[in-house]
Amino acid sequence: MNRVSKLALLGLICLIPISASAITKVAARYNSLEFFGGFSTPVGNYHGYRSGDWYSATGQSPAVTASDLYESTWHVGFAYGQLRNDHVLYTIGFTFTDVKWPDSTIIPQVGIFDPPLGYGSNLYDIDFDLNYYQNNVARSSWSPFVGLGFHGGFYVFSMDGVDPQTGFSYASETEIKFAMSVNFGFDIRVAEMENGRGALALSSTNSYDFLGTGNRPRYLNFGLGLKYYFRP
Repeated sequence: MNRVSKLALLGLICLIPISASAITKVAARYNSLEFFGGFSTPVGNYHGYRSGDWYSATGQSPAVTASDLYESTWHVGFAYGQLRNDHVLYTIGFTFTDVKWPDSTIIPQVGIFDPPLGYGSNLYDIDFDLNYYQNNVARSSWSPFVGLGFHGGFYVFSMDGVDPQTGFSYASETEIKFAMSVNFGFDIRVAEMENGRGALALSSTNSYDFLGTGNRPRYLNFGLGLKYYFRP
């Protein structure tokens, strides 16, 4: 065996324990899979709906409170993530929200806004969340958390058909919207796997949308989820 081969073999032997250590470190991280759903109540003020604003005869765009423009509704979704440093949970997920409208809304200085008959809209969001847990929830009985979320996706308006009152034809449309939220809640561990490599938790998943683009509806969300922590 020549000198180069010996040096290569020696380097490989030195790398084995380093590689094993790296593999062990990655395997020690907990992943999470969560399914959730809950109640959503509208928040904020709006100067229009969709991407357009209302304007009065004098050129002003009056604000309308969320409770006048939207109704309380529900949401469901799921998320997959990884627990880093025992306290920080990164997740990516999907949320569906059924956007509900009242029969009519009075717009100050503008008039009455009546959605077309059969009008409906939904939010389909991809969610990116970063939450900090006070305790290591995969090993502790419970832990509160706070965090931030970024949500982006499709705001879909279903208006297929003809309005019998006006005779106008409507077609479904889709717009891309974004929002940011403050997340808060807690996890309660309810079961642990026999091999110690997983845990099941009930999760209080709440959030407040403090920012939205293009008159995107914003909500204060109260949810309950079932979360499974596991090591791959």
